[in-house]
Amino acid sequence: MEAAKPNSCQHYRIGKFEVNFSERSITSPDGNTSHLTNKHVELLKILIDNRETYLKSSEILNLLYGEQYVEVAVIRQHIKNIRGLFHVGIHETEQAEYINSKRGGGYRLVAEVEEIFVKKTVGNNLSINLMAVLLFTVITTVAILSFYTEPTDQKLVNDSFKKFVPLTFLKGIEFYPSPSPDGNWMIFGHKPPQSGFWLLFVKDFNTGQITQLTRGEFVDTNVSWNKDSDKILFTRIKKGQCYFMQADFHPKTQSLSDINAVHRCPHDAQSSYAVFWPDEQGIFYSTTESFSEPYNLYSFAFENQQGWQVTASPPKGRGDYYLALSNSGEKLAVLRSKNWFDTEIRVLNTKTWESQLIDQVEEPLFSVSWSADDQNLYYKNASNEVVKTHIETLETQIISRASVPIYYPKLVNSDPPSIIAVHGGFSTNDIISHDLMTGEQTTLIESDYNDYMPSISPDGQLLTWISNRSGRYQVWLKNSKGQIKQLTNLPKNRRFTSLDINADATKIGGTVHGEWFVYDIYENQIKWSDDANGKFNNFKWTSDPNKAYLAKESGERWSQVILDVETAATNSTLNTDTYLAVDSIDGNSTYHMSLSGKAMTIEDNMSSNQKTIQLIDKIIYSYQWDTTQLGLFYSQKGELGWELHLLPANNNKVPFSPIPIPSGSVTISKEVKQLITSKNLEGKTEIVILQ
Repeated sequence: MEAAKPNSCQHYRIGKFEVNFSERSITSPDGNTSHLTNKHVELLKILIDNRETYLKSSEILNLLYGEQYVEVAVIRQHIKNIRGLFHVGIHETEQAEYINSKRGGGYRLVAEVEEIFVKKTVGNNLSINLMAVLLFTVITTVAILSFYTEPTDQKLVNDSFKKFVPLTFLKGIEFYPSPSPDGNWMIFGHKPPQSGFWLLFVKDFNTGQITQLTRGEFVDTNVSWNKDSDKILFTRIKKGQCYFMQADFHPKTQSLSDINAVHRCPHDAQSSYAVFWPDEQGIFYSTTESFSEPYNLYSFAFENQQGWQVTASPPKGRGDYYLALSNSGEKLAVLRSKNWFDTEIRVLNTKTWESQLIDQVEEPLFSVSWSADDQNLYYKNASNEVVKTHIETLETQIISRASVPIYYPKLVNSDPPSIIAVHGGFSTNDIISHDLMTGEQTTLIESDYNDYMPSISPDGQLLTWISNRSGRYQVWLKNSKGQIKQLTNLPKNRRFTSLDINADATKIGGTVHGEWFVYDIYENQIKWSDDANGKFNNFKWTSDPNKAYLAKESGERWSQVILDVETAATNSTLNTDTYLAVDSIDGNSTYHMSLSGKAMTIEDNMSSNQKTIQLIDKIIYSYQWDTTQLGLFYSQKGELGWELHLLPANNNKVPFSPIPIPSGSVTISKEVKQLITSKNLEGKTEIVILQ
């Protein structure tokens, strides 16, 4: 049997999870997002496209690695990792609901698969899919924190960080900065809040003045200049049609004239990009026949209206999607996306079209710039640094290292040269408090960051959560005085799966990427699990402030263990068929959620008597459960969205109806005064200069 190649759709609902290949992300039912590796993306695409039949390991190996020699056992490990991403690598029954395996027959995706599309409408309510406009957008929401104490695990020297000076101050999203060759101007795209349109603005570097250049119901992006800084090219989407536009730029009036379409681009190619030929009699451009096909480079002559293809991109990945012409016009710097997300920086000779590989970066890039002498390329690497690489010696030098993620860096040919970039995000998550008595909502953590998975201490004085406000996802803490502190310093983004504060509010524990960690608030120290001890999930403190429940994986099966924080030892519990355990507020009983997620057992810790409650729907996906005086609160996805539910304690007679909540990640103090959760909002970006 010949297995099918991965299909072109970028956004799926698989079972209860949303998978976005363009963002390389997987979102769980309660709104928490994890990152996918390149191989996760490719393997999932293979399984989706061949979900009607079983694929043998050898077939997957051939599709995934081609002629490269790789042991077949690697495929088994990849399957195991994929199951873990769906939080169901815990039990054979659960695995069969997502990826089934048959001895000698291979693997098959058995979960329900649904393609997700974004509709577009024309008129005043026109909505343009930003994911199509922003190719490979993996933008995360970041900004500068006005006050915080230093992380306890800090490994980087703050003196090496560059400071940001904002260049733009418009409300909404600002992106696609394009500085002029003479160093006097910067044209950028701006999308106002709640709008589906992008318009062009120009920044005068000498006076600081910002002037609007285009008006109308357009999506105007991807500006490039001619060498004399008096003409521009840009991409315009108008009523679903894509055009390469040319315009004259007038420095004295800061305006555009003679705006006209010089070439059509396919309507699905909204990230198409064009630059002038050196003599301005034609254009080099990147485009694709559809969003599902790789981008290629083309050349087009204005005089005879003839065009031809320049490059043939690899069948995988997004192809040659960005280009920058050298000052001499003899070379093109090209960004080539391979295997969907790895990026190659290449240089093409515009006469012979010979190609030279300059560097490879293990993440999507948005821009590359030439130095004034055409000897170096400037771009961002995978460590959030702006670097320059000599195109002949391939020697690389770090130019700038930022303390928050930056995107789209560009070199400005000023005196001295400077670097501009974009920071911010297209969406944010604020942490809010919901008064259960009055219904009043209060924002506790309001920022331009992605803040989620809150956990409040039993006394309501401490709040911990996950945030990317320092550049990568880390654990943060806010005390009763409002002081905020970063507790971890992970070198790269990893998936947090649980977070909890112990009974006496002295320690914070959680799990991330299969490891458990415990932070001692008063000792200001953090302890991590040993990789050799296995994979862990669902950290929840017991009524003993020095012990915690954990789910531990062994041989692709999960069982419940109790962690002794002092010794780091884990001991199995009697209820091994448990994936999540929570003690009651008084410690007299324990709630056990079964591996299937469909049965809850309440155990009396004094008599060991047990009562089992059968559940209609699974609630195993709730990362943050809290026991209170009234009973166990948990979140569950209803027909209209997330809802807060209560499993009453034995002596509780208080009626409780489900409450709509904005996300599935919830936490409640023991007095049941307030519910704390996260809420997704539209974000903002700004263009800055690094100093």
